[in-house]
Order: sequence, then C-alpha cells, then structure tokens
Amino acid sequence: MRDFDEFAAAATQPLLRLGWLLTGHAEQPQDLAQTTLIRTYGAWHRVRHDDALSYARRVMVNLHTDWLRRRPWREQPRADLPAEGTGHDGGHGAVEDRAALVAALQSLTRRERAAIVLRYYVDLSCQAELLKM
Repeated sequence: MRDFDEFAAAATQPLLRLGWLLTGHAEQPQDLAQTTLIRTYGAWHRVRHDDALSYARRVMVNLHTDWLRRRPWREQPRADLPAEGTGHDGGHGAVEDRAALVAALQSLTRRERAAIVLRYYVDLSCQAELLKM
C-alpha cells in the first residue's frame, strides 16, 4: 500500500483546505480529512489511482453532508467573534475577508456550498461533476 501512503501524504493539505471551506471551522476539517482518508483507504482497490483525489473529494463532500444531517448534537457556530484574533493570518483585513467568506458560505444550503466550493476552489466544471454522478 505504498501508493496509498504517497497519495495520503500529497492529498492531506488539499483535503484540509477543502474541509475548511466546507465547514468554516478550525477543527472539523481535520476530522473530515482523516475520515476521508480512512474511507478512501478502505476502497483503495476500487479507486482509479489517476483520479484518487477526485474520489477523496467526493467522499469528503458526502461525509460533510452526513455530518450536517446529524448536526443538532454537534457544537453550533456563534454569531459574535472574539475580540482578539489568533494572529496567524498576518493582518486584520485577512481576518475580515475570511470571516466574510465563511459567513457567505454558511448562508448557502449544503448543496449550494458544495457546488460553489467544488467549482471555484477545486476548479471543477459543472459538466465534469455531472458526468461523475
């Protein structure tokens, strides 16, 4: 399974970024990425290795949808932000832009959010996604 190890090492960061765009939270993308890699590993014999990242992205979007369905017992986002930032993003403008992006994504339905993220972040065309369904 050396080929999966190489895939997992290369796919972790893109999956974490995709998870952050889908959830808008700091911790949930780590859980999503880890569960995505576990499920991808379980189906590795069926995955086309030249398209493994697409398979993993589809798994992540489906997992996120499942998590949203069970959301009432999960922690809920707060409307008010803490007064002080974490200082990791280099400036207040970046924090405000990021907060605006997250707010805009969270105002969409789960399907709309997934479509926007897959189209503009992952750069998939609408036709490419429809062909895979």
